[in-house]
Amino acid sequence: MSRFSEYFTKIKESRGLTNPQISNISGLDKALLFRWAAGKECPASWQQLEVLCRQLQLSLEEELGLQNAYQFTKMGEEAYTCHHKIMEILHVFQQRGAEYHSLQKNQTKAGITLPGFVQMKNKLEIIQWTQKALGNLAVQEEKRLYLKMQAAYPEILMLLKIFFGCTENCTVEEIVYLVSEKQGASLHNLEVLKGIAEIVVQKHPVEVFWQEDSNCERGFSDNWILSDGFIVQFDGLLSKGMLVTEPEWLGFFQCTFQRMKESSQSLGGKKCGLPELFQGYGYKEAIVSSLEYMPCIGPCLTMELLERQIYPEIPGREALIQEIYRNCVSMTGRGKAFFCREGLEEFMETGRIESFPYEVYRKPSMEQRCQMVERMIAITEQGELTYQMVKGEQFPHMKGLYLELIEGEQGRLSIDMHFLEGDKERFLIRDQGIQGYFQVFFQNLEGSGYAYSAQETAAYMREVVNQYRKKALEDRVAHKV
Repeated sequence: MSRFSEYFTKIKESRGLTNPQISNISGLDKALLFRWAAGKECPASWQQLEVLCRQLQLSLEEELGLQNAYQFTKMGEEAYTCHHKIMEILHVFQQRGAEYHSLQKNQTKAGITLPGFVQMKNKLEIIQWTQKALGNLAVQEEKRLYLKMQAAYPEILMLLKIFFGCTENCTVEEIVYLVSEKQGASLHNLEVLKGIAEIVVQKHPVEVFWQEDSNCERGFSDNWILSDGFIVQFDGLLSKGMLVTEPEWLGFFQCTFQRMKESSQSLGGKKCGLPELFQGYGYKEAIVSSLEYMPCIGPCLTMELLERQIYPEIPGREALIQEIYRNCVSMTGRGKAFFCREGLEEFMETGRIESFPYEVYRKPSMEQRCQMVERMIAITEQGELTYQMVKGEQFPHMKGLYLELIEGEQGRLSIDMHFLEGDKERFLIRDQGIQGYFQVFFQNLEGSGYAYSAQETAAYMREVVNQYRKKALEDRVAHKV
């Protein structure tokens, strides 16, 4: 039996129902239900199970359990595990800027004396000395932290999050080793990526660098937490390490860190201005998948609309319009554009385009907004780019977050955060294994019950257009009266 068939049988037995009785209640084929229960077949789509959930009045816990069992059986264990890890990573970014108060500020005020050298012989000692060193750094006025990570240790990450929640004016630089050659490494790298996200999303300037394991300097592949006053270094098993405060050794490690940084590639992490916002690339030869709060507006923009909406006083206005339009035209390649219901409604209400700086454009009129949404429907029906709406309960806090995967000769994965007007932060993930898992993630959004079908999405978008056109007409009539 499969995990799905086991859970399906459990639900039947808890209600004392047989397959024929469930067939009568739900309208699902009796033979199909027998195949589900025997583990000989998995539902073709989550939509079939949504009918079952409604008719049997499953609790939220039961529905979630059924969905998890269905996803596990449909995707397989590895893809299922990675899917949920990606959801956890997105949740971390959605909770950007959260404060961690496990350690109160006044607990770090007492002076802490660190010896010149400490040999740490087990996990507990590593955690204790790391906590002391970070507590000592927290009371300093100017703080600079260098991190070199190969793994995401929950205990160490929690100490770092506590430190960032209790301190201000700290600059962080981080080098991350994402190993793609070894079997199973990319699954582990999702854990590393989540750990990076948990640090990056704090309210501190962060720059992240990436380097493959093959480029590590021999003898310096351990994990570091380095500042101007100490270095904590520990092995990949968190079983041994050392803490050093001697100035000569600190200088040596800081020079080593800078050499590694110079040979690494930046993952971003800095706020990007307008010129970088519109740096283009060809979509025609690639498959593009995106997930964001508002529907992707780019393919719906025309030269006429840009000429009308971009403010005339913008420096280099004509070149900017040409660059935006060139990118917009190239966007209508193959792929899927996922968005949230709330994002579509906010666009219709306000005319705001989330990925555009506020100071660049005039908001489109209601009729222009309706025309843009109609263009999205036409693009989907023509098979150029498929717009699909995700289910709000699965992605409750997508505002400000943009995820894009480009599959092709120059594939890349990027995560953008638009949390300030006109600014964004971008993180590029070059690890091909992680890109592969995000590819599976996008492929399974609809089938796993996380998104509506293209047909359902188009029908809803038509309803929205009709609703707002009617509202605009009523407003005009009322204004004339």
